[in-house]
Amino acid sequence: MYYARPDGPRAETPGIFVVPCERTAFCGVLDRPPNSLDWLSSKEAVPPGIRPPFERVVPVLFWGQGYERGNKPFAERTRGGSVVFYADIVAATMFMLSRWEERTGCVRDQHGRFPASASVAQKQGFLDQPVIDQYALLLRAWLMALLPRWRPIPRAFSARLTHDVDHMRRFQSHYAALRNVGGDLLKRHDPKRAWETSVNAVRQRLAPDTTSYFRGIHTLSTLSNRFGLESAFYFMAVDPRLRGQRYDIESPSIRRCVHNLRSQGFQIGLHASYDSLNDPNRLAEEKGRLDAVLGETRYGGRQHFLRFRVPDTWRHWEQAGLTYDSTMG
Repeated sequence: MYYARPDGPRAETPGIFVVPCERTAFCGVLDRPPNSLDWLSSKEAVPPGIRPPFERVVPVLFWGQGYERGNKPFAERTRGGSVVFYADIVAATMFMLSRWEERTGCVRDQHGRFPASASVAQKQGFLDQPVIDQYALLLRAWLMALLPRWRPIPRAFSARLTHDVDHMRRFQSHYAALRNVGGDLLKRHDPKRAWETSVNAVRQRLAPDTTSYFRGIHTLSTLSNRFGLESAFYFMAVDPRLRGQRYDIESPSIRRCVHNLRSQGFQIGLHASYDSLNDPNRLAEEKGRLDAVLGETRYGGRQHFLRFRVPDTWRHWEQAGLTYDSTMG
């Protein structure tokens, strides 16, 4: 496969050529008016006589240099036996998967995240389409036309569930519990609710493993085991002395919960705090606290509130020794 024009030095050898787009194409697609991309039916994008792998129309993010007016098809077979993609599927893949536009865009929501409403996919009407998967299926169709005996390796569908453990207790302090009980009695005039609040407060203090939060984790793990699902549980590890922390990852009850999950084969990861975005030192501190509980250093996780900044967050996670990030997923 060649990322080059088909009239270059490699043209004598049959193969697949993808014509590169202009170097300014990435910036150009950001400035395009809404709904101005070229769209082709899947039938127009596969070899003649081949059944399309999907039925939806597909957008062309970038045409190869010299073919921006769509004066060539999505792809075609040449007399020399090669396949030429005049749609630059390589650049489109790079553009979408690298999230390049998030690095250049200045639009952010109230939590510092790049909103889908500002994306090229939203503006051009393909936010709900797995466009890179579609390009891959079209490439596969042309590969099969070029190599009739070749067949792709069958893939089996699998699901991996991830669970963010945001809370492990209802009351952050004894004062908070008393305040809730007082509110039930004096403000809401609900003695029954006040009794239930008191029971929950006592249970949290004396038998935290029996609260609804721990029972919820137990339910999730039970369901995963019953249906043979791979699951990961991401725990927060904020310094318990800091204001706004949710729970102490080093407390005995949470340690028991973590080790129970690990004994069942579940993956444990880091749910990096809200304030860890753009703060590599805090991220490293939180990971170090979870390292001490797990007794290992190699694992992944996800940012709280899906707060992410391209490409800084990836770099901070790599520097901290985290192995993968599922925020973008």
